[in-house]
Amino acid sequence: MINNYDDILQWVEENDIMILDRGFRDSLGVLKSLGIDVAMPSFFGPKQNQSDVQDANNSRFVTILRWVVESVNARIKRFKSFNQVIPNSLLPYVQDFIYIVAALLNCFHVSMNTKQHFANISHRL
Repeated sequence: MINNYDDILQWVEENDIMILDRGFRDSLGVLKSLGIDVAMPSFFGPKQNQSDVQDANNSRFVTILRWVVESVNARIKRFKSFNQVIPNSLLPYVQDFIYIVAALLNCFHVSMNTKQHFANISHRL
């Protein structure tokens, strides 16, 4: 992100919020220095057994949003090639493979971008 490879910072617009899981906690400083707002489930502090109400609600909200991303990842991983380690020799072709898998999923699977799907998510909030 700092080096802006492939103009990745063009994807970020003002007031965007990146939804991250806890695996990205080490990158928070870099993202904030770039002016990117971040949402991630909260962590317990030292000697803390539970979150306060606001932190718990924010964590649940982020988890619900992350669920959508993980659902798409699970659909992609149903394809054998993406359910295992990809050899380095295939890395130049991964983007093409993802396009093919996404096209197959879009054509033959129920869309996750439906009013009913989002109504279920908002109902849980």
